Formats: sequence, C-alpha cells, structure tokens
Amino acid sequence: MSSKGYKLKAVEGISYEHMTDSLNNLYRFGRIVKTVYGVEVSEPFTQISAEVLNVKLDEEATVTDYIIYGKEIIEYPKQQEFGELFDGINPHYQLVQQLLRDHSRVSEKALIKLYTQKHRFLPNNSSGVEYFKEILGRMRSQGYLLIEIEKEGLSKIIWYKIGRSIKTRNKRRLEAKEGYDPVMLAIYDFLDNFVEGATFNEILRYMVNGIGWLDTISELEEYLNLMITLDYIEEINGLYRVKNPIKPF
Repeated sequence: MSSKGYKLKAVEGISYEHMTDSLNNLYRFGRIVKTVYGVEVSEPFTQISAEVLNVKLDEEATVTDYIIYGKEIIEYPKQQEFGELFDGINPHYQLVQQLLRDHSRVSEKALIKLYTQKHRFLPNNSSGVEYFKEILGRMRSQGYLLIEIEKEGLSKIIWYKIGRSIKTRNKRRLEAKEGYDPVMLAIYDFLDNFVEGATFNEILRYMVNGIGWLDTISELEEYLNLMITLDYIEEINGLYRVKNPIKPF
C-alpha cells in the first residue's frame, strides 16, 4: 500500500496480511518506506507514522478496519478484492475505483468498454453507456475521479484516474456478478424476502438509509420502473414483489 511516496511494508519474510493481523504485529513487523531525493528510506512503524498514514492512505480504495488500543483507535487499510461490494456508497463507485486502482490512468473509451462489454456491470447499449457516463460525472463532481485531457490535433482523449477514496462501511453486502447491475441485484434480493411484497418506503429505507447504495428517491424510482419494464418485479396495490429471475445483460 502506498500514497504520495509513502509505503507501508512488512519486514522480509512476513506477509502483509500477517503484519496487519493485530496491533502488536503492525508495530513489530511494519515499516514505513519513503523516498528521499530518489533513495528509499525505511523507518519503524510508530504511533506518529500511523497518524500520518491515516491521512495519506485516505486516497486509496480501501475498507477501513479499526483497532482499539487502550484509549486510542487506530485504523489501517485492507485492500478490497475486485468485485467485493460493501455498504455505504453506490456499488458502481466501488467497482470503478477497483478497476482503476491498478492503473495510473485509463481512457474514457477503455473504461466504458471494460465496464459495459468485458464485465457487463451495465448493459452495452446507449442507455447503459449514458448511465455509466452519468456515474462517472457524479464521481468527478464529488472528487472520486480525476481527469486528464490529452489533445491530438482536433481530437482529444479523456483519461480517468482515482481521486479521493470512497468510504465504505465494514459490512460486506455481496460480490459483483458479471452481466448484472449490482443495484438491481440488491433490490431484487431485498424483495425476495417478502411474500406479499414491500412498499416503496420500505425499499427506500433499505437502499438509501440502510445500505446506502442509492442517494435519491428518483434513482430508486428509475430502477423500480426499469425492473417492472423488464418483468423482473411487479407492483400491485402499492406493494412491490419479485416476478421473474433477473437475466444477465
């Protein structure tokens, strides 16, 4: 794990997972490596360096674990596996940062292709691409994505890279499935728990206030209307319930 020249590493022979397994291991096996005038310098992991890294590692795509040590609470990062989705923020935000984290930058064209054609987390059609561009725009406006514009004659290339890290909760919700919109899956799974169906307000409380995967009423309305159109769910007398299994894109 690194950020702006700082790296948190384990001593030789110790895995990163073992180093972060406990507070004692973190102090015993952790080393802070930073570059000074082109030369890497290694220092022991201390309380002071922990506080510094808490700020600097904030830009990484991580899930935060908390260690309670006496009166202090120290947080350290644990890398999300690709496709692991947690509560707290839109899953598409999570997947975009997961796709970008191993690259210094990715062109907009390549990112759209990765998302809608290779992994198919949204459909590879005009509405799917338009919605994905809307997601990228929201992420940019909130600082989760940065862009670089490279001009080539009269044309230009838009490059995306990770901005500030998304913040999730430590509650793993589900693993993304290629060919499926994770938001749609979450709504379907929620409704599948109701025999008679759930009201709009119950779904709203779950998706917005509960797991935090949607931000607005209008977003939820659009998803429900789409799922009704696709014949995955139905609405009868104000109650929504599952109808047919979701098919992959």
